[in-house]
Amino acid sequence: MTTITSAVIPSNPSYTPPSYFFPMDLGTYLLATVKGTQRRSSIEKLIAEGRVLHVEDWLAHSSLDNDTRELIGRFHPVFMGGEYLPDLNEGEVEIARIELASTTADVISVRATKHKSRIYYSVQDEYSTKFKVKPGWSKTPLTCGQIINLIETATDTKYGEQSLGLRSLDELYRLHDVGLDTCRSFVRITSAFYSELETCYEQAIEDWYQCCLEELLVDEKQ
Repeated sequence: MTTITSAVIPSNPSYTPPSYFFPMDLGTYLLATVKGTQRRSSIEKLIAEGRVLHVEDWLAHSSLDNDTRELIGRFHPVFMGGEYLPDLNEGEVEIARIELASTTADVISVRATKHKSRIYYSVQDEYSTKFKVKPGWSKTPLTCGQIINLIETATDTKYGEQSLGLRSLDELYRLHDVGLDTCRSFVRITSAFYSELETCYEQAIEDWYQCCLEELLVDEKQ
């Protein structure tokens, strides 16, 4: 399997957010606390339009009550994406987010919480998977390069190493025979605190895709 972690290269790997915690603007707060993918998409659109104050109350809740969650899930499973993540603890925020183009739009959430002088990190998904992350804590927010490394080296404590980012696509393609075009659009990685993270991963995924195409062309010529 190709080792491709180094392909995720931000233009400013040393960028560090001033803080993950208050004070922060309303848009950042909403994107760092709202769990549901479809609700976050609506919020992102309003932020882009400069209308963050027009976010409806039900969109702004971190979690939905069970009745509302079940109701929107009846329209299509994609509306359940992120809604079944564990609730955020008091003072906890989401600092990065991995959205998968699976049937139920599964989400993996990278979180930070502050205790005394330390910031502690964790990864949560909708299936109670136990992840070990490095670093487990820091005294200041992580650099962009460090958050990428955390995503790419997270470990499932039951099954061992489990990349959450670019290498997960390589595993799907090479080990699980998932189509290359499907893999190309399977993962979206965003962050309320690292604005470059999404475009950085988009470029890395596209570079990976092109490399795989070149491999196929070479194989066809042999």
